[in-house]
Amino acid sequence: PSSQQPTATAEGVTSVSADELVSPLDRLQTLLEQSDAEALDVVEEIASHVTETDLRERIKAIGRLIDDFEFDEALESLEGLRAQTSNLAKLA
Repeated sequence: PSSQQPTATAEGVTSVSADELVSPLDRLQTLLEQSDAEALDVVEEIASHVTETDLRERIKAIGRLIDDFEFDEALESLEGLRAQTSNLAKLA
């Protein structure tokens, strides 16, 4: 195994680095704050880059909340997700 594995952390998180998720997560947060259904497209984009199962499921759960127009709950879930990705960035 090469010592230069793509952006895997100890938990094998994503096919992109946690830092690369910051911009899409910022965009998602803005759309959720505006109760904009376009947030669902952003969730799908983020989920397509995440390979770690638990994290991907959390992102998809946010998508389901958006689909049900539960923007406040989706925003709360996003805040928890951001805390998790912030911790992962420190591990990388």
